[in-house]
Formats: sequence, structure tokens, C-alpha cells
Amino acid sequence: MEFKEIIDRIDSLSDKTDSEENLKCHITVWMLQKLGYTLKDFDYEHRLCRGSEKNRHADIFIPIRNGNAMFVETKKYTKDLSIDDVYQLSEYISMHNEIAWGILTNGRQIYLINNSVDIYSDESKDLLSKVVLNIEYNPSTQKITNGEYLNYLSKSYIYDIHVTYYFKAVSQFFAKHRISNNSKNRYRNTLFQFFDYYVSKGNGYILYSSREYAPLERIRDDDVIDFLKNFKSKTRQASGTSPLTKCSHIATMYKVMESTGFISYNPMKELRKRVEVEFESIEQLGDPKTILNTESINIVLRKNNNKPHRIVIFTLAAYYGWSLDKIKKFMSQSWESIHFDKHIFKLDGKSYPIVKILEQALISLKNKYKQQGIKKPSAVYIVKKNGNIETPINKLFKDIKQYTEPNVDWSLFKTQNMRASAIYNMLCAGCSIEEISYITDSPVSQILKYLPDEIVQKNGFKKWNLKSGGIGKHPFKEIFDVSSNETSNEY
Repeated sequence: MEFKEIIDRIDSLSDKTDSEENLKCHITVWMLQKLGYTLKDFDYEHRLCRGSEKNRHADIFIPIRNGNAMFVETKKYTKDLSIDDVYQLSEYISMHNEIAWGILTNGRQIYLINNSVDIYSDESKDLLSKVVLNIEYNPSTQKITNGEYLNYLSKSYIYDIHVTYYFKAVSQFFAKHRISNNSKNRYRNTLFQFFDYYVSKGNGYILYSSREYAPLERIRDDDVIDFLKNFKSKTRQASGTSPLTKCSHIATMYKVMESTGFISYNPMKELRKRVEVEFESIEQLGDPKTILNTESINIVLRKNNNKPHRIVIFTLAAYYGWSLDKIKKFMSQSWESIHFDKHIFKLDGKSYPIVKILEQALISLKNKYKQQGIKKPSAVYIVKKNGNIETPINKLFKDIKQYTEPNVDWSLFKTQNMRASAIYNMLCAGCSIEEISYITDSPVSQILKYLPDEIVQKNGFKKWNLKSGGIGKHPFKEIFDVSSNETSNEY
């Protein structure tokens, strides 16, 4: 069912919508039938408090099976749904311990409520956490909010395959994790999109039981990766949110749900690391070659010529195409891993050739430590700040972004973009996939997404022999694999 069908039907009623009874009969009942509820089961003006001084009635009571039922309340079309209306319906539902779900609507607004969401109090900020879905139409702007999730109010989704419980889990997360409204909207967009995608793929459904949250534990981080890959362009366009941010939203929900006891196992603990590997990519580059080229590299080398630690960091990013984490690991490891006599260094069980500029910068660092009286430095690069040893790497890239030389967009100089540009330039220069995978420490699947098929076929998967002294076709070999005194005139 499409939400626009409801809008069109309301428009056809004209001024009849002024009557709450008309709205209930012509819109609410019709909508419920469209959502799969059986008309003959409807109990109108269902009495809630038999024998009390003031009998109270629910507009519609729909028995389902096994003690389950749905409460439905209709308000005037001209009246905005309020926290008082939510409280009223929540109170009605609470009179039946075995019932959790209710629908509140004025035709243009539909709230799906689950009364079993655990909240701190009945205050408005907490009570609204019981609203699992809020679908709205704004007549003045003609904008529909969350209309694509209307089917999660259906009998099938709530009571048969139970997938609406995923959205209840989102509400439970918000009930236990206080964040600002702006952040909450971003989280909600991500979580709704993910669970809707997961349901659409048919990967697994909630089985109705006392542990309706168990399926959250069975959703894998592979499912999130699949979601981000298929929704990458759509989510960026819709919300300006990167895959890494969206993964953070999902990982945070799982962490909170585990810490508050709603799930016993968190399958998303390694999600961020996986997403960092899968989605290190070119962002807003245009032509990737415009980041790393002879001009931009020479400018950075010239400006940092007397700062060997910066030359080391930049070379690892621009020549080797390393991620920020890999650079940090190199800068934090011991000097024993560097073999100047063989012109190689080792990291993570692999050997790499040392290009000359990197070698000279490392030697300068060692000499600097000797001058400072540090005989056995604990890491390749150390600096003491407030008595603590740190490896401040990010500052270099922050400073680069402040450069003003023309013909270079310095705002793009961050490690993931430099890594993508290095890989792309190596591919275009004729380096093999295997060479690039080895030296950049990138999975082949990640490399392949940077270039057209014809370049892949041209380069092939030829072997690379480390003894050859490095990547012979590396596009920046003439810049980095020469001594600094040979190139002093160039940069």
C-alpha cells in the first residue's frame, strides 16, 4: 500500500474530514483493511473499563490471535497528534497485559505505538520513544515523511513475520540512548534504511517469541557491508552521510542494546574496521590524478624538506599508498624492523623496499635522536608532550590543507584520498594488480573498483619480484627514489 493512496482518498472526502467519525469510517477503516486487517473482526467503541464510574472506549479494537490485538484511535484531521494522544492510547493498551501495539491517526499523521518499549518515565521525551513509526503528510509543502515504511503497520509485518520488531528495536535504542534531535534524525534514517533493506533481501525474520530481539544477534556485519555497498550513492545524496558514519550509527545501536541487556551478543564489534577497509575510496575527486602528481608532490616535499618525520609520513601515504592506521603502525614500531644495509623495512610480516627519500628521512630522524641524547628510541618517531610519548601524524595533513599554491585542491589531501589517488596512478602507469596489492596492502577487490575493466585487462596479474628493487613502473619513482641532494633544485 502507498501512503499517497491515503492522501488521495482524504482529498476525495472534501469537507467530510471535519468529522472525526467520517475520518474513522472512510479513511481509518479503509486503511486498516488495505493493511490486511479483517473487517469482520473490528470491535468499534470497544469498552475498556467495565463497571467504572466513567466508561472509556477505544475507537477500534482488532483481535488477532493468541491474545494479540491492535488498538486504533482516530483524531480529527485538523488536529495535530500530540503527546497527550500518545499517552491516551498507551494507557488503553496497558489495560491488556498481553497487547503491545496500537495505531493513532488523524489521516495525515499515523503513529505506530508499541507499549512494551522500556522507557524511563511517562514524561513526554520518554513516552515518545514508544512511537515506533511516525508517518506524516504536510499539506502545505506536500512532503511525505517515512511514507515508504507504511507496510510495517500491516497485519502481516507485525503479527505474521514480525519484521516490524526491528523498528521497535530502534525505538528501544532511542529510549536508552539520549542524543540530540538532529543526531537522532540521522541515526533514524540510517537504521530505518538498513532494517528495511535487510527485510527486502529476505535475510531473516523475527520469530514471535518472548525473545523478539534475538534476530538482531544473528544479523551479520556482512549484511551491513552489503547494505552500504548497495545504498552508497543513495544515502550520500539523501543525507550527505558517508558509509563510515552510517556504520557508526548501526554499531552504536548494537553496543547500546548489548549494554542494556536487550541482546546478549553484539555481532557488530568489528564493523567499523571492516567498513574502513571496504570503503576507503575516492571522495569528490573528479580526476584522481589531480591529487597526487609531480607538482603537488614537489610542493609538499619542498615545504617539509627540513622535517624528516613529515617526509616519512608523506612518503608512506603518497608513494606506498598506505592508510592512516598503517602509517601510525609504522611510526610506532621499533627501529629493528628497518634494514638500511638491505634497503628494506618490514611491517606486518611483509618486506618493503625503501625508496631513497624515505631512507634519508629515516636516517635524519636517527641522527636527530642522537643529538637529543636518545640512544635507544622506543619507536621510529617519538615526541614527548606533557611527559607522554605521542605520534602526531594528523597535523601534517591538516597543514597541507592550508596550502594556497594554485592548480591544486589542497582540501582533498587526506589519507584515504591520497591512497585512492596513489592506487589509481599506479594502475594507469602500468603497475600490476599484484604489485599494487602488495605495496599498498589493499585487497584486490578494493583495487579493482578504482578503474575501468580495460585497464585491469591491460595490466593483468603479472608477478612482482621484490628483489627487483621496487615497482619499476611506479609513477612517482623519479621523485621519491632519488637522493634529496639530487632533487634539491626540483623541490
